Amino acid sequence: MLAARIKVVWFLWLVFMVVAFTLGPAAATAAEENAADLGVKIYYNQNEVLSGVAPLLVDGRVLISVRPFLEAMGSQVRWDHENNQVVAQHKGKTIIINLEDSYAEIDGVKTEMSPPAQVINGSTMVSLRFLIECLDLSVYWNAEEYAVEIASKNFVPYTRLSLSSLDEVTGIVEAWVESRRSEPGVDVRVFEDKLYILATFGLKESGGYDVRIRNIEREQDGFLVEILYIEPAPGQYTFPAFTRPFDLVSIALDEYSLPSHLLLTYQGYESELYPPLPTRLEP
Repeated sequence: MLAARIKVVWFLWLVFMVVAFTLGPAAATAAEENAADLGVKIYYNQNEVLSGVAPLLVDGRVLISVRPFLEAMGSQVRWDHENNQVVAQHKGKTIIINLEDSYAEIDGVKTEMSPPAQVINGSTMVSLRFLIECLDLSVYWNAEEYAVEIASKNFVPYTRLSLSSLDEVTGIVEAWVESRRSEPGVDVRVFEDKLYILATFGLKESGGYDVRIRNIEREQDGFLVEILYIEPAPGQYTFPAFTRPFDLVSIALDEYSLPSHLLLTYQGYESELYPPLPTRLEP
């Protein structure tokens, strides 16, 4: 996805001008009120950021719901009722966003935020550009998909492989995946200049169980891999037919050297309910 991107600085202005030129003044006015009418999507490290409140274009700035975006980055977010603030912890940084104020606090240092944070349809909305700048993120405008693609500085691009795409890779990899799917674990192997990372959940009832490798970042000479394990929501019905959830990604080693180690972080895997999660590295 990254190869066809065109990096821009003023992508927000580009979105507005394209709509104004194509659809006329009336449509441009509507676009200012709700950017969702444009079909604009927000991605962070190749994953779409989903929110109950659509992005808004106000005074030439895209406002997004801050909690889903920060949580997509792995931040811990809470609402401080007493002080009317959003408080987030992100990789050692403390971010405090004050509602209706034109500044935020990053590790105690006041930082200008324009326009001020505001509550819309029950969600705290802040400037996307502010978040990009204060968190030191890279931004690309994908004209083909009409999407804003955001990446952390150390993000490692990967390709997700599904069951239907396994016929596109070697039979050795397919056999390896099938041999591992019945047990929970994380497996890593290198084959033909690609690093494959496989996360499995074991044998589960159908409906609600899943596993996703949701982020990979370079950390010194290793990779940090974030894995999300998903269980059925309370009351969600599962079927007696069994499935074996897995997620498989590959990284081209012609762009990145082979990491000396992997740091794995898990979310949603309850060690007291499931057996210890093994990690296997094969040559």
